[in-house]
Amino acid sequence: SSASGLPPTRSFNSSGRAYPDISAIAVEGTSQSCPIMAGIFSMVVDQRLNAGLPSLGFVAPRLWQIAQRFPGEAFEDVPDGNSKCSCDNGFPSAKGWDPNTGWGRPIWKGMVKHLASDTRKIKA
Repeated sequence: SSASGLPPTRSFNSSGRAYPDISAIAVEGTSQSCPIMAGIFSMVVDQRLNAGLPSLGFVAPRLWQIAQRFPGEAFEDVPDGNSKCSCDNGFPSAKGWDPNTGWGRPIWKGMVKHLASDTRKIKA
């Protein structure tokens, strides 16, 4: 373990892409959040297709733009918690993006507003 309570730097990629982008309900890790988020995105894509729009494609950059430009609209921040479970170290949750819960939990109304629209560019 490290002095700050974080996992040892040798146990994760500290120079590459971080994870997660979002956290679903912020409990039980990826085995619970992945199918939940897949279902949510399938409903967003369904709305797009029913409106005659294309699918979302690679959505990660758009999620980050939305979270940074419109905080609290599409994702509810989860500032409390830690990924350590039964270990002596882990990633703590914090305000804004963190390696434990990403940008937070999805907010359906904001997801529809920002992802089921016909624009690929995020308006300020």
